[in-house]
Amino acid sequence: MPTEIFATFGMLVLMALVFAGAYWASRFLARHYQGTAGHAKNIRILERAMVGRDSSLMLVKVNQKVCLLGVSAKQITLLETFPADEILNTEEQPPAMISFGDMLKKFREKGSSTND
Repeated sequence: MPTEIFATFGMLVLMALVFAGAYWASRFLARHYQGTAGHAKNIRILERAMVGRDSSLMLVKVNQKVCLLGVSAKQITLLETFPADEILNTEEQPPAMISFGDMLKKFREKGSSTND
């Protein structure tokens, strides 16, 4: 009987360590790689709109021009080029960083609302 209790307690401790490790690893990776995406000085992705399962439209600012690109799994096509002053809000918006805790709360709320 006591060995079953110790085994159960050990399993709970191990699960807690795994979740804590995943939490800290995700925080470390988010901090480490947060600024590395889009480090190009002259190229900025302004907007992306998904138009299919594996295809999208992208507005990309290159120096003082904005290019509309069609992007699919197999190719990238230049659709149109505009002067940067013709496009509204051409300043790059930093992506919203969602913390692991916030994401976990979101999934908990989603799960509890479907179980009611």
